[in-house]
Amino acid sequence: MKKTLIYLIFGIMLISSVSASFTSLGTFTQGEDVMLIQLCDDCTYNNITSIVLPNSSLVLSQIEMDKVGTQYTYTLDGDYTIGEVGTYTVNGFGDDGGVEEVWAFRFTITPTGFEVSGETRTDLISTSIYALLVMGTLFFLGFIFYKTEKRNERGEIISEVSFPLKWSFLLGSLFFYLIASNIISRAMAEEIMSSNLSNFFNFLAAVSFYALWFIGGLIFIIWFLTFLNTWLVRKNVNAMKKLEGLYA
Repeated sequence: MKKTLIYLIFGIMLISSVSASFTSLGTFTQGEDVMLIQLCDDCTYNNITSIVLPNSSLVLSQIEMDKVGTQYTYTLDGDYTIGEVGTYTVNGFGDDGGVEEVWAFRFTITPTGFEVSGETRTDLISTSIYALLVMGTLFFLGFIFYKTEKRNERGEIISEVSFPLKWSFLLGSLFFYLIASNIISRAMAEEIMSSNLSNFFNFLAAVSFYALWFIGGLIFIIWFLTFLNTWLVRKNVNAMKKLEGLYA
């Protein structure tokens, strides 16, 4: 019983020491260089034995770090961080006080350089989707209820209002719905473990992305032609007024 208790205590101490060795270097932006730092005031060398990606594949191994005083550094090129986001693990060793000791630390790569927890990320995605769906619905209601003509009591058309504005409401609603669809598809592709489903949602994300450009282009063309037509009409009206002035 005493031996079992001793082994248990020893195991807990061992696990604690291993856990403590994995310190975090911080969070960095995807695709940017990362300076790896190891401090030791009684070492003559520190070497990196391996750098492991979030998917457990090996990036580099057997690297000698540069010494500046008590600081040992190695700059990891951004080409090695552009492909994977997540937690990278750096393993190495040094001769602390003449005794070779192993060490390890981790750092995180994200697209923005900021680390967001899973719960916060889910809340942000959910809030964004709800807001986009609400905006899309409001624009769609605007398309349904916006009238392009005004009538008198007898039902006769007395004036016409902006026709492009009505169709801009429809295109605007599609624009917001497509953004929401793109966010949902990307989130699903990242969370689903099945490669077939993940590829399907990646395909949907790509389709919605190109559809966004198409809808945006249509909105631009509609309003460009509208302003061009307005400018030409005003130009012709001014020209007619000048002619009337000459013959008056």
